[in-house]
Amino acid sequence: METNPYAPPSAPPANSPMICHSCGIMVQPGSQVCSGCGAAIGAQNTAGVIRENRELRAVARTQLKGKWLAAAALVAVYYILVIGLHVVDIFMGWIIPGYIVQYIVGGPLTLGMMAYFLNNARGPQARFGNLFDGFQQFGKSFLLYFLFSLFVGLWSILLIVPGIIKGFSYSMSYFILRDNPEIGPLEALRRSKKMMVGYKWKLFCLYLSFIGWFLLSALTLGIGSLWVGAYAMQSMANFYEDIKYNNA
Repeated sequence: METNPYAPPSAPPANSPMICHSCGIMVQPGSQVCSGCGAAIGAQNTAGVIRENRELRAVARTQLKGKWLAAAALVAVYYILVIGLHVVDIFMGWIIPGYIVQYIVGGPLTLGMMAYFLNNARGPQARFGNLFDGFQQFGKSFLLYFLFSLFVGLWSILLIVPGIIKGFSYSMSYFILRDNPEIGPLEALRRSKKMMVGYKWKLFCLYLSFIGWFLLSALTLGIGSLWVGAYAMQSMANFYEDIKYNNA
């Protein structure tokens, strides 16, 4: 019999970890104070309690304190390796080389980037090298990147909006694969689709809250977008931490 990987937010698994709502790190069940910041831990900190988007952003800022430069550098390397070569294609009049490189490294690096921000949400174990951890699961991450792009692309052919909705449905798949390396990419997509039932609008609003920051980053010739990207990704990792027990 397949074990259900989720439990409803109102009834998290027994001995569920707790989430400090002050600094966002995971603490052990039964803890009365956070080992990271010393804040009191209570029933409201039980994993599965859904925080407001403003709380997710506030916790992300706390988690990135002292790590902003490292996180922005990680986002920069990701952009260069996954997107930058494709931009070179455009200027050079090429098409195929950039796409090939993008699909070879896109999956592993996306999985690695998600791992970094998820590790940072869970404590101090995040390290820059997490960006390349996805290559340890090259086959699965490559297929996940391909299938994600294929399914969202096919839905986008019908209309833009269905493609966007599918993108939100599958948005947790890399986090899920990171936490469940034994499953395949199709299962990660299936679990993400199930997990996101009832939460796509919340995630859309979370993304929307960063639009102003991305627009302001244009004043820095786009350099500021590296910090905004790290801020958004850390908030998204916190979002996943809240809804991963959802059994909608």
